[in-house]
Formats: sequence, C-alpha cells, structure tokens
Amino acid sequence: MGNLKRIGLYGVSGTGKTTILKEVSKLTSNVIWLEGSQLVINASGLTLEQFKKLSDNEKYYFREKAIDKAFEIQKKEGKHIIIDGHLVFTKGENEFENVITEKDKTFYTDYIYLNLPTETILQRQKNDGDKKRNYSARTISNWVAFELQELKQFCKKQNLNLHILQTTNSKECVDFISNYITT
Repeated sequence: MGNLKRIGLYGVSGTGKTTILKEVSKLTSNVIWLEGSQLVINASGLTLEQFKKLSDNEKYYFREKAIDKAFEIQKKEGKHIIIDGHLVFTKGENEFENVITEKDKTFYTDYIYLNLPTETILQRQKNDGDKKRNYSARTISNWVAFELQELKQFCKKQNLNLHILQTTNSKECVDFISNYITT
C-alpha cells in the first residue's frame, strides 16, 4: 500500500467535518472519505440509538471492527482514507468519554484537528437543522480543550503527524487537506 495515508479528521460536533470532507471528496479522486459514526453503525448492524445503549465494552468492540473494515477498504481500493470522528464525547461540562481504541492508535498515520472558536461552533450547531445539539459555550470550550490536549499527547507519544487547523474558512481547510493528501 506504499505511502497511503490514513487520516483522522477530528473536532467537536459542529466544526464542519462533514462539509469539508464532502468538498475534499469532490476534488480528489485518490481519497475515500468514511464517516466514522456510519462506519461504526455498519460494523455493529444496529441503529445509532441501539448502539448508544450498548455497554462500553460492546461499543469498543464495534469501534475496532469499524477500523478493521476501513483497513479492508483501503487495501481493496488502494487510496488514501480520511475518517471523520471524535476522540472523546462530552457527558457534561467537565466529563468526557475517551472513545479511541487500540486499533485506532495503529491505524492512523495522520490527524487533523479543527480547532474553531467556541462562538463559531455554537453558531454552526444552531444553523444545522439536521442534528439536535444543545451544548453550552462552556461545554464546547472544555470539550475542545480536553480533546486537543489528549490528541496532542497521544500524537507526541505515538510519533504521529498532527495538524491543527484554526481557520473558520472551510475552503482553506479543504485546500489544506487536498494538498496534504497529494504530498
């Protein structure tokens, strides 16, 4: 598989991961975009609501199966893979659930983190009528800080590439990712 990249695109809910990756997919034919949540749901054979009711061990099992599937897809297609997802989920203002698995740690070659201002995230969540999100500014701010701290420590320990994008301009993010894939 040569120098194929396996990129995790992270950021809290509402940062624009889906929007950005839809555009990257249109511009770049040598990349496969996989939605992390859909990958996990497909691996479990359950609905999202059913998945949420599983035990932590069962969720972990299906998250690892999802990474196995992503690896199979890359092996078959011979293209770069980008998966949008979360390192942690918030359970309250200062309570977080780390959802990274051991297979995640060995799968990804690169991480890109969308680090946007809290106000921008709140506005994007409000404007997204498809998803019901009701996070306070404090929760979002704490979530970003926690997730970014965890990701920085993890990437340093694993010697992985971490790119932190701090622009609210989606086109700049699309351009960065598209160019990064081709280097």
